[in-house]
Amino acid sequence: MSKNSIKFIHHDREQIKPYELDFYLPDNHIGIECNGYWHTNNCISNRNQSEYHNIKIKLCTNKNITLYMIDDINDIDKQLTDIFSCGRASNTI
Repeated sequence: MSKNSIKFIHHDREQIKPYELDFYLPDNHIGIECNGYWHTNNCISNRNQSEYHNIKIKLCTNKNITLYMIDDINDIDKQLTDIFSCGRASNTI
């Protein structure tokens, strides 16, 4: 995102306290969650994952933040490119 001059905050804990957004793009009101290894292989059960994500979605919606969840961490570059190429997160919005 930096190489495309897109302003972002990494590990933002201000927008949806006490939860964290992996990336927050303040100029575009976009949150990005990267649901990779940590979410699938650690302490969060499938049921709790769903509840956890639903809470984040609801909090973002209430603050007019569009939340994108990237599930395949191996494909993160392509998924971010798709978000940016559709004009949803450019420095011209």
